[in-house]
Amino acid sequence: MRDVTSGQSIKGTIRYMILAVLSFLNLDKFKDIQSDIELSGTPVCEGIVSGIARVAKTLEEASLTQPGEILITRYTDIGWSPIFPIINGLVTEIGGLLSHGSVVAREYGLPCIIAVADATDIFHTV
Repeated sequence: MRDVTSGQSIKGTIRYMILAVLSFLNLDKFKDIQSDIELSGTPVCEGIVSGIARVAKTLEEASLTQPGEILITRYTDIGWSPIFPIINGLVTEIGGLLSHGSVVAREYGLPCIIAVADATDIFHTV
């Protein structure tokens, strides 16, 4: 895994996260698949994390989140707060350094990347 720090592109990090998931699922045969998709975002809280992606476009979908998953969503608000203690990381499409997701992620020490355009359309929960 690669450490995500301020200003870094997350392309390598996302690839490593995907490889970790493929290894966990015993799908190593897919690890050499290359993608032309390059994602970028703003790191909010540093850290190294691995886990299954949980894509949740609504709070109802987020209620299916399992402990240790990485939550990928459009944004969060106070209604999402009960989910933060069980996730390993957060990726949002919308938000700034003072948005709800950013502030709560820092409070919990969760690795968090915000402003990742189209993340909920690119990633899928397995």
